[in-house]
Amino acid sequence: FAFAGLWAIWYGEDDRKLRTCSILTTTANAAIAPLHDRMPVILPAGAEAVWLDAATSPARLRELMAGLSPSSYALHPVSPAVNDARYDGPECLKPPVHAAQAALF
Repeated sequence: FAFAGLWAIWYGEDDRKLRTCSILTTTANAAIAPLHDRMPVILPAGAEAVWLDAATSPARLRELMAGLSPSSYALHPVSPAVNDARYDGPECLKPPVHAAQAALF
């Protein structure tokens, strides 16, 4: 999959070339809504070239902004390691280990 995004090259006050980008978001679908009210726009497989083509019509781009249907992917818990940029390995995809609930009394 790929996220829909925008990019630009512009020059700062000191004439340094700046390459910038952003990931487009949309209202969360039914699968993501319990976690957050926004989500990235996920392009369908094979739509990357259409998204990047400057000749693509605004109507077609709006269709792509609808994103993927929740039935197109699966959700599962992941380790908190995914929130730390120092980790970039298979441990990020392992299910989290939950400690047993301690008794209050």
